[in-house]
Amino acid sequence: MGKDTSPSWPIPSPYTRYSHLRNAAPKSVSSRTSLPVDYNADLPLTDAYASTDPDVEACHLYRDQAHFNFAAQKRLPTFDIQAGEYVPWTCQWLGIDRMIVALNTNQCTPAYCHHIINPSRSPEWCRLFPVKRNFKDPALDVVGYLTPRTHTCIWHPIHPSQDRLGFGGEFPGEDGAQTDTDTDCRVSSPVAPSSSSSNLSDHRVFASSTATFNTDQMVYLQRDLYRACDLDEAVENDHWVSLGPLFTSSHLRRTLETPDYKGTSLFTENEAYERQLTDREIVQSLLDAAESGHYLNNPRSHPAFDLSERGAAPACLHPFMDESSERIAFHRTGHLRGTPVGTALLLFNGTKGISIEEFAELRKRSHKCTSCYCYFSFDGYQRHIGYRGVCENSPDLETVPDLSTVLAKIKPFSIQPTFVSRPAATNAVGLAWLTWNSHIGVTHDTWAQLITAWRRCDHCGNVRSFQGHISHLEEKTDKFWSCGDGGDDD
Repeated sequence: MGKDTSPSWPIPSPYTRYSHLRNAAPKSVSSRTSLPVDYNADLPLTDAYASTDPDVEACHLYRDQAHFNFAAQKRLPTFDIQAGEYVPWTCQWLGIDRMIVALNTNQCTPAYCHHIINPSRSPEWCRLFPVKRNFKDPALDVVGYLTPRTHTCIWHPIHPSQDRLGFGGEFPGEDGAQTDTDTDCRVSSPVAPSSSSSNLSDHRVFASSTATFNTDQMVYLQRDLYRACDLDEAVENDHWVSLGPLFTSSHLRRTLETPDYKGTSLFTENEAYERQLTDREIVQSLLDAAESGHYLNNPRSHPAFDLSERGAAPACLHPFMDESSERIAFHRTGHLRGTPVGTALLLFNGTKGISIEEFAELRKRSHKCTSCYCYFSFDGYQRHIGYRGVCENSPDLETVPDLSTVLAKIKPFSIQPTFVSRPAATNAVGLAWLTWNSHIGVTHDTWAQLITAWRRCDHCGNVRSFQGHISHLEEKTDKFWSCGDGGDDD
């Protein structure tokens, strides 16, 4: 019987698959939402290892410990085998999004349930995972829960980071010593506009040059792309640059407004302020994981991999998940979809993909506005400032540099002219890329998601967004998979 060529990537989230086998550990942390399940300490587990689990009386004790010593005090616990009880979980990742990234990339010590006291059960089986609050959950004071995926156990509520900070005991420096995170909060936190009603988390900072330095460095050093290539290939191509120009003009077009047009900001004061902020720690977690090759081995662990549920997606991608987002994004990018960069974006987010050299060069063709701190393609930036040379993403309409003369001297971006035969993926990542190539641009947090959310096919060598890669593996040509045995690429 011939080999099964049906694509096996992606597989359903391990969160939806339960097993009582000792070593049946999920591959990565899921952020899917779910309603909490009451833990009945009187109902023991019934698998092969249940005979050495804690008895009913002990389970009642552990449940009460978790509730009165931690949930009621808005703290998060982990079970300590030596102490024989739940103890504070030391985790420096304050927000649930950063917690998910930290656990995905092994930058944070996991928490465990009380079943770990059973020597027959593996730590991975007893591991607790963060689950975001379901919108139907009546508990409005929590943002999620810690709970195991493999069995029914205690759901430990995760309260907002501001609430948890008030109780202490969970984070490094609980004895009163100031942590590095605390220092960042006190020194770098921006001041909201006086009229702002924004719920600003104090771990965010302005996306200034200092805050975005590591992001910009990764784009230029391309260490994550080198890891995606064989050693011989990486040595042969010392620098990721596009080959000879196939297009002779840089298409730095201006908008059609007249020079004396007064204009207004595209965003309110509060909206503009929010777009200037970045979560430096979660961005650094993304960059570290990307540069270490973590997402190459485990793409499902990337926060932007599964965008099927709005609540599980990164907050910075929510604006691209509304019903009208597709229409707005395609309208904003306009004629720029026909430029070399626009063509590359459609291919990157579709089934055809682009070469890794083209992707490396595409990421480098980005510029950050010094006023709104948003990232743009070169063409998008020139449309952004218009004839008046001001940033229209802020009510201040601040004057910003006109780079048309400089950019005109840069070697034009090149890509093989091709016809996009299949519509590009129109999920949040694809629409965010289109917005990057427009006068609106994307925030620093969004840009960090985009430049790390990609997959290189082991068969054809082209690079695509996650959704583009999935569509590529599902694509058939003359009843054969487009990349040979297609489904083996994970």
